[in-house]
Amino acid sequence: MLVAKIVNSDTSNSLEDLKNELISKLSGKKYLLVLDDVWNNNGDEWHRLETLLKCGGRGSRVLITTRSEMVARITQTIEPFEVQGLSKDMSWSLFKRMAFKKGQELVEGSKEMELGMEVVEKCKGVPLAIKTIGRLLQERLWQSGNPQRELSRFLSSEFAKIDQNENDILPTLKLSYNHLPSHLKHCFAYCRIFPKDHIINVRELIQLWIAQGFIKCTQDKTQCVEDIGYECFINLLWRSFFQEPVRDEFGDIRTCKMHDLMHDLAISEAGLDSVIINQNVKITNGKYLHVSLVDFHFDLKTNNSLENFNIFSQQKRLRTFLLRNCEGLSFSKLKDFLSKFKCLRVLSVPSMNIEVLPKNLCELEHMRYLNLSCNSYLKVLPSSLIKLLNLQTLNLKDCKNLVKLPQNMKKLVNLRHLMIKGCDSLSEMPLQFGYISSLHTLDRFVASESSGFHELSNLINNLQGGLAIEGLRHTTNYSASKTTLKRVICEGKHDLQLLHLGWEEVDDNNNKVENDEMLLEGLQPPSSLKELFVSCFMGVRFGGWLSSLDKLVKLVLSDCKKCKYLPKLDQLHSLQELKISEVKAEYMCSSGEDDDFDTNLFFPSLVTLEIRFCSNLKWWWWKKKVDGNEFIIKSFPRLSNLQIVNCPNLTSMPLFPSIERVELMLEVSLKALEDTFQMIRRRNIHGIAAHNTQPNISLLKSIRISSILNLTSLLEGIGNLPSLESIYIINSPNLTSLLEGIDNLPSLESILIKDCSDLTSLLEGIDNLPSLESILIKNCSNLTSLLQGVDNLPSLQFVNLSNCPNLTLIPDRFSKVNKFFIEVSPL
Repeated sequence: MLVAKIVNSDTSNSLEDLKNELISKLSGKKYLLVLDDVWNNNGDEWHRLETLLKCGGRGSRVLITTRSEMVARITQTIEPFEVQGLSKDMSWSLFKRMAFKKGQELVEGSKEMELGMEVVEKCKGVPLAIKTIGRLLQERLWQSGNPQRELSRFLSSEFAKIDQNENDILPTLKLSYNHLPSHLKHCFAYCRIFPKDHIINVRELIQLWIAQGFIKCTQDKTQCVEDIGYECFINLLWRSFFQEPVRDEFGDIRTCKMHDLMHDLAISEAGLDSVIINQNVKITNGKYLHVSLVDFHFDLKTNNSLENFNIFSQQKRLRTFLLRNCEGLSFSKLKDFLSKFKCLRVLSVPSMNIEVLPKNLCELEHMRYLNLSCNSYLKVLPSSLIKLLNLQTLNLKDCKNLVKLPQNMKKLVNLRHLMIKGCDSLSEMPLQFGYISSLHTLDRFVASESSGFHELSNLINNLQGGLAIEGLRHTTNYSASKTTLKRVICEGKHDLQLLHLGWEEVDDNNNKVENDEMLLEGLQPPSSLKELFVSCFMGVRFGGWLSSLDKLVKLVLSDCKKCKYLPKLDQLHSLQELKISEVKAEYMCSSGEDDDFDTNLFFPSLVTLEIRFCSNLKWWWWKKKVDGNEFIIKSFPRLSNLQIVNCPNLTSMPLFPSIERVELMLEVSLKALEDTFQMIRRRNIHGIAAHNTQPNISLLKSIRISSILNLTSLLEGIGNLPSLESIYIINSPNLTSLLEGIDNLPSLESILIKDCSDLTSLLEGIDNLPSLESILIKNCSNLTSLLQGVDNLPSLQFVNLSNCPNLTLIPDRFSKVNKFFIEVSPL
């Protein structure tokens, strides 16, 4: 798990894969690795991690923070440093920012400042305590006309009552908890079921709160219960009960964590009603309401597992049962006593290899939340599932072999969230599915002739977040007219932010072009849409509405093999990411010919552009005639990431002077990149003033060129790239040399050259690369020498020369490099 976090990889990957990924990222590089808030005190695991981390460059460091003396002793290589609390001045500065209005100054030596300092002193320099108490006092101090009185009252009536030991900060934190309204107290204490340092999915957390009845609807009918739940979360976050919020692409908070001290407080307030059972916890014969089994290895032949299992099976008052990473416990072991949990509201059993759901599941009449995700052996849901009339959330994500949803799902009148993304075998929706009028989340709708758009049109008004409509067919035989299609997404209230329209895959000879265009026109999304994906569309042109989505941030068009005309997108002022793949259009058109065209709005926000496998694309329409003169749209003003793959005819496109990363692969013309380089070179030659407001290409950090057969030398003008950090050239057999200009790259850190059979020597001017740390050369059969200039590379740490059989002249400097590998034979 820790290795997966370090490499930021999927935890489902094998440990061996994660180890290899870690080594490839760190090998030969000097790194600083910070492991924050560590609790793992397994010495063997730390020894194995230490062995892996030794692959880094000389001077690498690992910094560990922990509240456990045991962890500090196990991991220490030097004497641990015990961090003290904030200083008096820093504590006061933080408290002022939390508690007082911006600009409200307290007079030095005043009574208000004296009382405030007394509050700060009781927080013992702990930032979390200062923030929570500051937030608690903020409303009182802002509303009161007498801050001195409020501070004095707080100190005498509330702070005076708490029993606070010298090193115990929990009583101080509890003051803030005590002032929460009752429903927020329940919401906070419920979070005790999550392990420490757990990344909490905010949307799931709100669904759990609703399932437990902590969140109630208000008299305001325009506000749904999920919105009220989100407000509760924001309230707790603002008071520092949660921390480290991570926002999604729409600006909503997606995940968060709890500080360990807050988790301790939640444990204290939840009392004996909630428990987390793991390998190190032996449960007592209590009467639990909420149970979470985490990282538990069940061996029902041992006394400990058997005892825990028997005690747990007696919990008849249970309302929450969550399983995470439990080995040795199959769902078949649980189903025998599942019907005993008559009060159960939440059941989460992901990745349990469930094949068949027990029939007695339908007896849990109070069930509100059911998570069956990642059970890839589950094929069919029992028809009795529709008896769970109180069910609000049904999570079936990544049940890859699920072929069918229960019929009569319309009887689940309280179902608000249905997640079926990743249910790849699901081919249709149940009949009368559209009658589930309470549905707010539907991440996937599988279109078919039996479940047409009239089903979707009944649901669309309440749907929020993202929706993928898949299985669209190149036919007019849907049980819906064009009029019905037109109102599917356009009419009524809707909060859709993401829409994916996916047609079924057919061969290129399919002639149902007109049908696809009519269907797409009828599926016009709301103008507030943020992200749009269209795949396998077989029409000649896209709907006219696409150019009017002025809130659109991301657009992906893929596998549209008959499309000849791409829409005008350059005036979409919010568009940040554009990806076009396998589209047969010959040119990209702009609004340059329109009378009201504003050149300052040419893709004003576009940051990422990917064009892949568009073999017919020749040029980008980027010119306009004004009074008989041709006016040129000069450049993408903000484009920083560009990838072009297998677009052999694309020779003309706008310049990209603010680029940071370029990747060109397969058959691609280098002309656009060369034109951009030349633009900067011309500006330098003509001595354009430094204060010129036009952007420049000095931001470019990475160039990756792969499988471009006509590349013979490094691009002219490359020496004007002061920020360039890496050059990767792969499978360019006609590359013979890396030419002049490379000696003017002060930031270059890494060079990778692979499968360049005509390259004979490396490198002219390489001795003037002060930041170069890594050189990797592989499968360059004609490479004979590495110039002696490499002796003057002060930062060089890693050299790998593989399968270069004619390489005979190797500089002496390489023998002194921290990581130096040479292999003459193929790997």
